[in-house]
Amino acid sequence: MRNTPILLISLFVGIGLVALLCFNGCGSSCLIQDEPSIIAYHKAFDKSSPIAKSSDSTDVYIDYSDGMYEAIDGCKDFVKQIINYSDKKESSYYNVGDGVKPMGAGIKIYSPSNPSINPTEPKNFQEHKSDLDLAIDQIVKTQGKEAIFITDFELYKNGPDPNPWATRQFTEWFAAKGTIDVFAKPYTKNGSTRHLYVLLFTPYSVLANDNANNVRTRLQKDGYMSENGKDEVVWFPFGYGRHWVKTDDGKTKLNGLLAPIQAFPDVPNNVWDYYCLNYPQIYEGMTDEYTKPAEKYVLNNIVYNSTGCGFTKPQFDLQVEDITNTFETKKAGTPVPDMFEVKNNDKTGEFQICISPKFIKAHPTLSQNNQLFKIQLRVADAAWEKDEAKQKEVLQWNDGTRQMEALDKSLSTAIESNKFSPVLLYTYYIELSN
Repeated sequence: MRNTPILLISLFVGIGLVALLCFNGCGSSCLIQDEPSIIAYHKAFDKSSPIAKSSDSTDVYIDYSDGMYEAIDGCKDFVKQIINYSDKKESSYYNVGDGVKPMGAGIKIYSPSNPSINPTEPKNFQEHKSDLDLAIDQIVKTQGKEAIFITDFELYKNGPDPNPWATRQFTEWFAAKGTIDVFAKPYTKNGSTRHLYVLLFTPYSVLANDNANNVRTRLQKDGYMSENGKDEVVWFPFGYGRHWVKTDDGKTKLNGLLAPIQAFPDVPNNVWDYYCLNYPQIYEGMTDEYTKPAEKYVLNNIVYNSTGCGFTKPQFDLQVEDITNTFETKKAGTPVPDMFEVKNNDKTGEFQICISPKFIKAHPTLSQNNQLFKIQLRVADAAWEKDEAKQKEVLQWNDGTRQMEALDKSLSTAIESNKFSPVLLYTYYIELSN
């Protein structure tokens, strides 16, 4: 399993530099006098759509095919915990076997009043087919709602299917920016170790709305989403996960790795910040050789974090425009590719946005006028990495005649087919005041 990446993107004002934060007006020394002007400019270029509303309820699919009782009985405490997480008034339950049959909404499947669906009763597991593909089809078509599928992932129609039969459905789910977390709990069947799988489908709208009651949040809080797992449960994250940036005031700015920027009219700084800085103080003391690294950073205390993401080693870059002369007319600025850059400090694990030494060499004297820059911080690329040995050990099994690779290969093929696209994390409006 891989560690959760926590990367500090430190944009640090050099020793002795004074940052003038201009959210409510900078006085006569800065071009920008009020926050509404920045809001208006930002909105002129923000083409994103608001995050869709998500449901607080959960769809729960349980594989009732014959042979599943051993799996559920061998993992009964974990299964009951999962059912408890999804126990909400509007949650719906489905019996998966010969087709997908609704069992009801807001029901208590462990209640004595529901003996025909109680997963502790062996007689309820009599289905000779397991139409798992129909269940996943239904999950993928449902929008804005998390879903759980409790199964051994053995598709059985006229016989077991060892092939990656779920690749199409998983590809569609990942393309919509959803995640699939697989929780594998071992049990013994015919003297061999097998695994019960809980597949948690979380749409991006649920991730972004960050409801403390959703199943994913509760699993994470209870320690199941960690490298070492909990109670022998092994966790595999698939998808783009949840990504955000946080400033030193503790307010989280949530952005999805493959999602567009979200603009909230009442909290505009969830997507951008504006700083008016004293440029002469920044410039003073800088040398052509850049021998004083502490003096080249521009801003401070920005934290990048991600959880539940299979993509690792994110590569950051900047898109910079000089909007000094186009700000008032709300037009795009002139690209300035060499003025700012992202630096990585291998010793501290910190990332910095700094003024480029190439720019300093090319501009030995200061501009006499204020300059306003739009700096877009992006994740330009990231690598999909998997633990092939661990996936083969846990997400595959041998039924005595063949290797059953359906779960492992379906997930891996689907996630690898969704090529990573650069994504905007945050926008900084930086004014250098003279």
